[in-house]
Amino acid sequence: DAPHQQEGRGSGSPSFACVVDEPTPLPATNKDVGIDVGLASLITTSTGERIAHPRFYRKAQRRLRVAQRRVARRTKGGKNRRKAIVMLQRQHERIGNQRKDYLNKLAHDLVEQHDRIALEDLTITRMVRGNLAKSILDAGWATWFSDSRTRLQVPVVWSSW
Repeated sequence: DAPHQQEGRGSGSPSFACVVDEPTPLPATNKDVGIDVGLASLITTSTGERIAHPRFYRKAQRRLRVAQRRVARRTKGGKNRRKAIVMLQRQHERIGNQRKDYLNKLAHDLVEQHDRIALEDLTITRMVRGNLAKSILDAGWATWFSDSRTRLQVPVVWSSW
């Protein structure tokens, strides 16, 4: 009997544990890179490479607005309202999944190309209180920084530039 991991909207996925061999280390590239996050481009590396910001939330706002109105128009406690809420939750889950997938692939590419990565040390919780909050949250900076310690299997240097 596999443990069942509950998702936000009630569905879930089973999780399995298995024994795997030691991971093989990536070949050394002898390259270091510094990463600066931004809103015009998601990240800018010290080599001058700019990686575009996909803006998943901004692109999905129209669909979210329609789904939110649909929930608001339904009778509270009704079956159709529950269906509308599930549809809205699926939209939000889709946006989160897109963002996580993009950041995972981005981190994977950076790790393959560089031996050492220097990240900017930001306090994002304070930054999202301002007028750029939606853009910062849409960029996924918090996910990028919090998961970078575990996701980036290379030495990470935190700096305040």
